[in-house]
This record gives sequence, C-alpha cells and structure tokens, in this order.
Amino acid sequence: MKDYNWSIIRDYVDDVNAPQIKYLFNNQSKFMQNFSKDDVFQKLDNVFVGHLEQYYNSNKIEYNKYLDFLKSSGYEHYDVVADYFYIKQLRAERKSEDYFYKARKLFRYFPENRKMIKEITDGALEIMNDVSRLKVIQLWAGKTVESKKDFDALYNYALISNKCGFEDVAKRYAKIATSLAEESSNQTMMEKAKKLLQLVN
Repeated sequence: MKDYNWSIIRDYVDDVNAPQIKYLFNNQSKFMQNFSKDDVFQKLDNVFVGHLEQYYNSNKIEYNKYLDFLKSSGYEHYDVVADYFYIKQLRAERKSEDYFYKARKLFRYFPENRKMIKEITDGALEIMNDVSRLKVIQLWAGKTVESKKDFDALYNYALISNKCGFEDVAKRYAKIATSLAEESSNQTMMEKAKKLLQLVN
C-alpha cells in the first residue's frame, strides 16, 4: 500500500475495468486506513459516475445493471453515485426542494466536477425561485467561470447572480460573456449575450 501506488491510481486511472480500480474497490478499507477516506470515496465515485454517464442516455439496461451491481456489492457511496443521475429526474419533475438538497449533497462529494456544477446551476435557474437557496448554488457556480472561456457557464453565472441580487457581479460576467460571444462571431451566442446585457443593466 505505497503512497506512490495510490497517487498513480488517484491521478491517472479512470477506467472502471482497470485492474488498479478493481483492486482499490476490493480493498477500500485498507486504502482508507492509509489515506483519506474522503479521497478514496471521491476517486471511486468519480470513476463510477464516469462509467455510468456513457450509458445514462443511450443504454438504460446497462446503466441499471451497473447501478444494481454497486448497490448489491454494499458500496457505501452507492446513494451518492445514484443521486448524481437522480437529480436530473428531479429537475424534469420540477421538484425544487428535493433538487436543492440533492444539489448540496452533490457539491460536497463532487467539488471539482465543473460539468455537474454547470448542469445543476442550469437546472436551478429553470426550477428554483428561493433566493436564499439560489445563493448557495451561485456560490458553487463561481467554479464554472474560472476559465472565462465557457459561454454557457458565464451566461448562467450572470443570470443566477442577478437573481440573487448581486448586480455588480452579474454585470461583470455579462460583459465577459458578451466579449466571448463577439470573439466567436456566433450569431446565437451574440443574441443571447445582447438579451443578457439588457436584463442585468
């Protein structure tokens, strides 16, 4: 159980079928005695989510089969992995309260997953109205705009900041989104940016 082995698994191995991941899965408690429990779960959760994501939209049978395997294996974070996908259903059903609680849970367990944070922000804008709760989402959404290169993330961040009453932040990011749209010469983006600027100013 060398440090070196763990850092290679943690940083470089993402294939659910890789022998290193199987070894980690079968020896979770050993790894947790030597390294952080949160780190071990975070690694496995991310690998399982990555694996399931490829089936979620295209092959529900395979998706359900693998989720069932995780559940029957007694994986302690089964609920975390399942909720990563369940939140999409809550959005479709417009269950804003449950959506918010699942969002908070997922932020805790996938703090670096910008794709997920971006999707959750998008859903929050669609189904949530409670400002105090939107402020929690807005705080996390800040992670999605660090690169200043993702138009949709910038657009949503400006929108959610505006909904939360953070007008200066909304204006600043609406301008960044507009510059990005102009650079791209993409007509749809430019129209969205124009409407966004009107909304926040």
